[in-house]
Amino acid sequence: MCEEDGYKFLNTAEVLRDDATGWAKKDYTLSDGVHLSKEAVTAYFTYVRTHAYVTQDRRPESTAAIPEPDGVPLGLISSDPIAVRGAKVPVEFVATSGGSISGSTSQKVKKGGTCSTVKAIPDAGWKFAGWTASLGAASSSSSLSFTVPSNADANGVIVTAHFEPDEHEHEFVEVKDTRIEPTCLEYGTVKVKCTICGKVKEKELPALGHDYDKGVITLQPQPGVAGVMTYTCQRCGYIKTAPIEPLPTATPTASPTSPPSPTPAVTQTPEPVVTPEPITTPEPTQEPVITPEPEPTGAPEPVITAEPAPDPEPPQETEPASEAPTEVPAQEPEAPQE
Repeated sequence: MCEEDGYKFLNTAEVLRDDATGWAKKDYTLSDGVHLSKEAVTAYFTYVRTHAYVTQDRRPESTAAIPEPDGVPLGLISSDPIAVRGAKVPVEFVATSGGSISGSTSQKVKKGGTCSTVKAIPDAGWKFAGWTASLGAASSSSSLSFTVPSNADANGVIVTAHFEPDEHEHEFVEVKDTRIEPTCLEYGTVKVKCTICGKVKEKELPALGHDYDKGVITLQPQPGVAGVMTYTCQRCGYIKTAPIEPLPTATPTASPTSPPSPTPAVTQTPEPVVTPEPITTPEPTQEPVITPEPEPTGAPEPVITAEPAPDPEPPQETEPASEAPTEVPAQEPEAPQE
């Protein structure tokens, strides 16, 4: 039936099984007794490659009797393969973060045997914290010679060196693919990790703030009226405006005149003031009145001495009077001239 469908029947037990023991052939498994070794895998693929066309198809047909199982008898395996074969127990030495192990980290030792010495070495900023074992006990010293417990099995033993941070200054570096970039108004975040102890924390990135352009005048200023300048953020497109000072209002101004040139002051030397002597006005001297000698003719007329004439009065109309002798006023002598 398989040949009709293009398949070939293979019995891999023919290449892997030891017919005398029922176990896998010697050295066909690893020290754990479960996984195939390199020799077993090579034999397996060689068998598959070379027996695909020569092995008889023994699968039962519906009209034939079903053959009895040809495999390991039930109850044949009654104890640990390591105990049966006297194999060694695998021991693995591993370290947590913060340190490493010097020496052979993968060893195979029989039950009750002692592994070669290994040493836990802390990294900078760390210190050794002790050993733990999946089976058995381990010392607290950084140097360890582990003894395989008698109850170990094919699963082996894992011995772990532990480290803890020592007092140190953190040296943080950015963790890849954890950055959230900040925007103009919102903060960003990024995770950083200490290269010494592995501590991780989140760091806040400050907001960037708006990045405005040089601005555009959207409303020209007028006399007495303010203008408007518009700015646009080159990062997010946010727009803001700012006032522009209004133009001054024109007012009439007088034509400029040249200031008069200053005239130097002339200092005059005062002349001495001569105080005039008081002028003494001499008393008027009356000229002597010459009395004419009487002429021999007739009786002599009386001589009248003239007195100063009073101020003239306005003429009054008088009745005609009889003629009287006319008095001749005497003239006032003139003051002598100097």
